[in-house]
Amino acid sequence: MGGSVHSIQCDFSKKEELRSLIETLRGESIKYLINNAGILRDNLFFNMKEDEWEDVLQVNLNSLYYLTQGLIKSISLQRGAIVNVSSVSGIYGTVGQVNYSTTKAGIIGFTKSLAKEVGRLGVRVNAVAPGYIETEMIEEVQQRIDKRCIPLRRIGRVDDVSLATLFLMSDASRYITGEVIQVSGGI
Repeated sequence: MGGSVHSIQCDFSKKEELRSLIETLRGESIKYLINNAGILRDNLFFNMKEDEWEDVLQVNLNSLYYLTQGLIKSISLQRGAIVNVSSVSGIYGTVGQVNYSTTKAGIIGFTKSLAKEVGRLGVRVNAVAPGYIETEMIEEVQQRIDKRCIPLRRIGRVDDVSLATLFLMSDASRYITGEVIQVSGGI
C-alpha cells in the first residue's frame, strides 16, 4: 500500500502515555489507523471488581477514543481509513465477560457512528469482529473450545484477521464504511 509503518510502545492503560503517543504522531502524515488494543479481566458479573471493569474499559474502549480523536484530522486530510478491532463477544455476549463484551459492543457503535460523521470527508471507518483466534489471549482456554461450534471446524489464525483488516484499509473496500466483518469461522 506504500508508505511506512510506525511501531511505538505505549501502555494504553495510562492516559499520559496515550497523550505522549498522540503528541509524537501529531506532526506525521497518517492515513491509516488500526485500533487493536484489548485486555481481558474475566469474572462473573456478580463477582466483578471495580478495577476489572475500569481496566478493561480504559484499554479496550477509552484508548480507542483518545487515539482516534488525536489522529482524526490527519487521517481526514489523507482521506484515509480506520479499522477498529471488536469481537464476536461484542455482538453475541459471553458469560464471564460483561466488561469485555461491553467494550467490544461499544467499539461497534463507535465505528458505525464515526463512519457517518467522517464519511463526507472521505474517511472510511470499519471494524473486524474476530472469534476464537490463536493468540496469547485464548491460550489457557484453547483446549476447552469445542470446534464443533465453529462451522469451519478450526480456530482462526492471526493472518485471517490481518487479511480482513488489510482489505478494509485497501482501495478494494473503497465503498465500504460503517461495517463490521466477522472473522469467526461462522460462529
